[in-house]
Amino acid sequence: MLVATALIIYASVALWTARCVFARQRAVFVARRAEGRPDAAAEGLFRRQERDQAKAIALLVGASWPVSAPLLLARRLITMAVLRPAPPTGKSGGAAERQRQRQIRQLEQELGLSRVAEPDPLAG
Repeated sequence: MLVATALIIYASVALWTARCVFARQRAVFVARRAEGRPDAAAEGLFRRQERDQAKAIALLVGASWPVSAPLLLARRLITMAVLRPAPPTGKSGGAAERQRQRQIRQLEQELGLSRVAEPDPLAG
């Protein structure tokens, strides 16, 4: 009974994963090929050219979901960790900003530029 339940769960998740992958591949293909064509034409082109390949890829990914899902999740987490901007540091961030403002003022003085006066909100 336990084995049958595990197989049913595995098959259900595999079919759901395959369906999601197939739908994504179809949407990407139609979006790329729909340049100036009606959606029906791009859909027909998908059916003729890519449907079999998309089904095969979707079934392979669906069948290997116990391996591919953790790998995709790990890839997503690593990407988020690597590409996340560093939090601003209080002390060095302020010092860097003051240094940048000082350099801007120095360059403006050397070039003879004056700061643009901001409009007086009370002047009407």
